[in-house]
Amino acid sequence: MQTDLFFVTETWLLPQRSLPTTWTQIHNFGISVDRARRGQLGISLLINPSFPYTVLSLPIFQDSNYILPCQCQNYLIICTYLPPALDDQACFDLLTDSLEYYATNYEFDHLLLCGDFNTRLGDYVGDKRQNSRYQFFIDFLHTHCLTLHNVDHAFGVPTYIKGTEANPIDKTSIIDFFLSTHPSDLEGISMTINNDIYLGSDHKMVHFSLPHYFDPPPNTNIHPRLLWNLNKFKPSKNHPNRHLNAIRQYRNHISPHLTNLLQRMDPAILSSMPELAHKQDHIDSLNTNLTEIVHSSLDATIHRHTPRPKDWKWFYTQELADACRHRERLYKKWKNANHFNKILFWQQFHDAVEKVKSLIERNKRFYFKQFCDKLSTSEFSKAANKIKNIKRSKSRLASNVFQHINGPQAAVDTIT
Repeated sequence: MQTDLFFVTETWLLPQRSLPTTWTQIHNFGISVDRARRGQLGISLLINPSFPYTVLSLPIFQDSNYILPCQCQNYLIICTYLPPALDDQACFDLLTDSLEYYATNYEFDHLLLCGDFNTRLGDYVGDKRQNSRYQFFIDFLHTHCLTLHNVDHAFGVPTYIKGTEANPIDKTSIIDFFLSTHPSDLEGISMTINNDIYLGSDHKMVHFSLPHYFDPPPNTNIHPRLLWNLNKFKPSKNHPNRHLNAIRQYRNHISPHLTNLLQRMDPAILSSMPELAHKQDHIDSLNTNLTEIVHSSLDATIHRHTPRPKDWKWFYTQELADACRHRERLYKKWKNANHFNKILFWQQFHDAVEKVKSLIERNKRFYFKQFCDKLSTSEFSKAANKIKNIKRSKSRLASNVFQHINGPQAAVDTIT
């Protein structure tokens, strides 16, 4: 199932930190907790690198901790987390005021509002009961002419499933919603709630898809970096003389080509050209030929090196991947088991959860120790540069960047 924009609530992510992923990230950071290393609250947006459209991060209304706004072409998208402790009236006053602010200061045709509202709507969405936010939510829905898509596309499907060791029978509720200005019967809208996946949270992942009519994405010119297996030119501990053969092959291949090029580099040829433009063209031609000779010789001897894909993961080992799959299998067994077996599978599932957590902590310690070991080896310069980059990123103040809804090139064209 393709995901383009992925919102995460309650990230507990503190300022100047990020999530370990290659996806583009936009954050409303959490706030610190006294005498604790983690934070609380926090909302994040992850953007798939394959998503071709520009997503603009918008200013957060009144620096609120409870919303994360962005804009993608003619769509205003707001993800919200309304904690249970927040006053009911204040929750929907915040949403109303923020919508008025963005409608006044930004141009958009459609609104998409999603997140964890901690609102129980009872029979309206097929839930078991209502809570004190029910009427505030319904009034907000009607005032802004919004459609609650859970009603028509995921009626009665819980978005929150929780079990405990004392009572492994699952407790469910529907508190994560998708609202938009689109009608519920618009062709192409779909909503799926993945109840059989744990992913370390009692909240279930909600996938929402809707048709859109965006302008074509901006053209991007990608200039790939050329890489070769240059390590073949270096001696190794096990084979101290193996590199000599690669160097010999490279010299034998490039020498005749350089001899021919040297003949064209005769100063008499350049001085015989009367026009300055002809001289410049001749020099450019020599430069191009030299580059082609070097590249072709490297290709013929040590061959090109395929760059590591951007989604390559050094932290997510095979052992950790297997442990996560085992945890998800046990979660599905626990969820679908009968009353007696539910108790048995709960303990197995809980043990699998702890196993994944311990592997993550072990990998953190291992790679941190590996990083520290580099400080005392020949790779000290690389480690020092890494420390310098970390310090620079933490001390760098947030700067204002001019952005355009049609992408970076449109931003450059606008200000030039």
